[in-house]
Amino acid sequence: MTKKNKKREETGHSSIHSSNSLLIRLKDIYYNQQRVINVVTVGVLVCVIAILAYILYYIPRQQDKAELAIYKAEQYFAMDS
Repeated sequence: MTKKNKKREETGHSSIHSSNSLLIRLKDIYYNQQRVINVVTVGVLVCVIAILAYILYYIPRQQDKAELAIYKAEQYFAMDS
């Protein structure tokens, strides 16, 4: 018997007959790979926050600067005409 099977038998959980065997397997996977899962989760959250900050704060500021520059160019063009 492997360590995982022995551990399940000691706790009284059967992976075949238990209705929450999927939950038990997910818990086992999480506890075995906890560090990797946490690092990946934090990395994804940081990327999502960075993308949202770019979309919500940086792009509108650049849009305002571009509109101002175009306005000035249009004014100079209108003076030439």
